[in-house]
Amino acid sequence: MQDIAKDPNAVEQPHKAPPSNVGGESVLTFEIPVSLAGRLDSAIPALLPEKTTKSQVQRYIREGFILIDGIVAKKPGSTVRAGQTITFRVEQCHTQREAANQHLVTCLAESLPLDIVYEDAFLILVNKAAGMTMHPAPGLSSGTLVNALLYHVGVPCHDIRAKKEEDEEEDADDEGGDVEGEPSHQLSTASASTLCRPGIVHRIDRNTTGLVVVAKNNRVHAHLAAQFAAHTNERLYVALVWGIPKQSSGTIRTGIARDPTNRLRMAPCPLDGSKGREAITHYTVLDVAKHAAMVQFRLETGRTHQIRVHCRYLGHPMVGDAVYGGADIGAGPKTPCRQRFFEDLFRMVLPRHALHAAVLGFVHPSTGEVLRRESPLPTDMVEAWRRLKEDG
Repeated sequence: MQDIAKDPNAVEQPHKAPPSNVGGESVLTFEIPVSLAGRLDSAIPALLPEKTTKSQVQRYIREGFILIDGIVAKKPGSTVRAGQTITFRVEQCHTQREAANQHLVTCLAESLPLDIVYEDAFLILVNKAAGMTMHPAPGLSSGTLVNALLYHVGVPCHDIRAKKEEDEEEDADDEGGDVEGEPSHQLSTASASTLCRPGIVHRIDRNTTGLVVVAKNNRVHAHLAAQFAAHTNERLYVALVWGIPKQSSGTIRTGIARDPTNRLRMAPCPLDGSKGREAITHYTVLDVAKHAAMVQFRLETGRTHQIRVHCRYLGHPMVGDAVYGGADIGAGPKTPCRQRFFEDLFRMVLPRHALHAAVLGFVHPSTGEVLRRESPLPTDMVEAWRRLKEDG
């Protein structure tokens, strides 16, 4: 047999081991190759089979889920040598983190104002008001859209497995399961995750107004969720932004990930796949004032805070958006007179970001026909736009 010499210049590739079972516990074990000798928190991301950030690994180390040669690692900056064995307690990590992050919330039906623009035996279209959160979370068990929906459909209460999370606008990713698609006067409970949000197919931010669709059974939920995931539905939003975009229409395409400097905020990121998810927004300028514009946005994807992030990325933050730099004068002179004008505007007229889900269209899961509804601008945005037209 011919001997094959190893290329001395070849780069040693880390071996990414599949999960194993040790003592009934699912773990990952690795041997540190020469190429990854050094800091522990730098070596592990290259070894794990799924993409994991360095900050996540540092958290796993501090919480005691990483072992070096059978001894729990104490510091993310610990030095590892070639040939040492790394163990990652996968099951214990996931179990403890899920238990820490999740809480059982009992959601009671509440008689709250609910603007229903369409309803049949399969689904409900709601025109959500500003200030109403979509569903309960730890520390918030009342006043949400789900509370109002439970009352509307006659369900007295519902236990929800929930975790604390920021406001989101996000594509549905729920699975419907094997449930027959009969008409229902309840709400769907389909969820691929452990977060149970009865009826909720997609979400918009607490202070965003406009149209959302609610499913009454799991088959309908799955059908609608598939349309959101495939981006075959129609979603049009209207926003008021600072300044006037140079182009009257265009497309914004970036990645979007959590802002590393502010966990309440999202930020654009490269599309190289290193972090974040692709986000695509199409925009058209509908009307202009001297220092502001009314812009229509069409979502091709639905990431957390997507439109708000893309407005800031475009250089035209949303009027009233304190999180993304729109709650101060964003265009034109900052004179004392204008300062008072906008302080009054944000305090008395528009104490939120100026974003409205104006159009929602999709194929009805039962009839197969296109169901499309429009929602006019809410009164606060109408009045804000009138004043912005007078500004300057």
